Amino acid sequence: MAEHYISSRAGQVQWIMQRVSAVLLVGLAGVHFALQHFTSDAVSTGLTVATRLNNPYWQAFYLVFITLAMYHGINGVVGIIRDYNPRRALRVGAEFTLWALAFFFVCLGAKNV
Repeated sequence: MAEHYISSRAGQVQWIMQRVSAVLLVGLAGVHFALQHFTSDAVSTGLTVATRLNNPYWQAFYLVFITLAMYHGINGVVGIIRDYNPRRALRVGAEFTLWALAFFFVCLGAKNV
């Protein structure tokens, strides 16, 4: 049986976006960590969190953070699934399920930001 070779360009965009999202996540996580641990109101009470999340800039920050984290995680798992080269139907079903769950959790996060 002949082997099916995948083009070297297959997955190139996903590979690049995985690296870009990782770099952005490191920066966003650094800001989040500094905000939570090194500011004068570092004690996260419900009031400080609610006050912070009333600011549209912080809402945008956390929405981007949630979206990037979810994209990075799901894209990584999809890459692992593709490395195992399962049957097409199984791969498509798994990827659809993962991206649907990602969409659900991003919407849930957006609702709570």
